[in-house]
Amino acid sequence: MDEIAYYQNALQESDLHTRHRILVKVANAKSTVAIPVLTVALKDSDYGIRRHATSTLIKIGVDAVPVFIEALNDSDEELRVLSVRALLRIGDAHAVPALITVLKDAKLSPYAAEALFRIGHAAVPALTELLQDEDDRVRSYAKYALFRMGEMELYPEMPPMNVYPGEGSKQELKHPSSNVEMWFERIINVSSG
Repeated sequence: MDEIAYYQNALQESDLHTRHRILVKVANAKSTVAIPVLTVALKDSDYGIRRHATSTLIKIGVDAVPVFIEALNDSDEELRVLSVRALLRIGDAHAVPALITVLKDAKLSPYAAEALFRIGHAAVPALTELLQDEDDRVRSYAKYALFRMGEMELYPEMPPMNVYPGEGSKQELKHPSSNVEMWFERIINVSSG
């Protein structure tokens, strides 16, 4: 049995303490051994194991991007969240098509928008295309990422808002996503203060 198969089997059959020890050992291995083993660990029943596998794969970097892209299609919502957050941390352009798809998932949209912003100009064509999406939330996240990259002006593209005269910078944003509200509010406060 080769080293990869040995660790993969041990992760599936061992007690929690042993699985943690295996991950520590694998974290110090070269990525050709670590990636396949950590891919198995991403689906572990223990959240701590999953997070450890995720953080180790993030440290591996670009070579781990395909693992996270594949995990975005998993039925396990927790794994999808871990994966999109990992892609945010890695920031590799190969993830753009997958992140564009994930941008349409309400739970993952904020992370996907941030990841696309972090990736930068390689994401601009896909984000620009999303400005025509029929979903207001998707358009807002695309606008947010493009604005952060300096690729579009905030005004007049900003979601509708009411500014109350005489109350300084207090503004109420009328938008379905509180995360977008928070981002736009930060942008407004920076640009007006």
